[in-house]
Amino acid sequence: WPTLRFFEFPKPMIAQVHGYALGGGTYWALLPDITICSDDAFFQMPLVQGLGFPGGETMIEPWTFMNRKRAAEYLYTAQTLTAEQALEMGLVNRVVSRDALDAAVDELAARIARAPLSTLMGTKSLLVRAWELMGMRQHLQMSADVMSVMEQTDDAQEFRARLFAQGQKPRDVT
Repeated sequence: WPTLRFFEFPKPMIAQVHGYALGGGTYWALLPDITICSDDAFFQMPLVQGLGFPGGETMIEPWTFMNRKRAAEYLYTAQTLTAEQALEMGLVNRVVSRDALDAAVDELAARIARAPLSTLMGTKSLLVRAWELMGMRQHLQMSADVMSVMEQTDDAQEFRARLFAQGQKPRDVT
């Protein structure tokens, strides 16, 4: 489970996002400890509507949204979120202009790096363990199991075949 290893990486991670974070790209954008995005960023998980999958192999949305209703609408409808909407929902830490993105991330990384590495790693470990105590690890593992079964269902396979025959991409369906 690459996403689980990503979640458990022992050092602080900052995601720097501009443009589309689509499908699995949303995991790389939203799973790090801190996410800074430019005002041209968009986030979308089109798997339910666009591929007939129940979510990614390691569904993070219930944890990143921490709101069942928002996560459900986002996943069921393949909703596209702007950078500002992601900020309002608490999915990202900061939105800056595209021109200021590199500098904002560099400044934050330098500020974080002032602390001793062992202290940062200990803090990260405690953050990860807290999420694990709330069930995140079990959910990530279980979603991979569910995905391996669901990708073989007849109706979902027929749905994907129809989309591909029509030349549609997951993003086109929404």
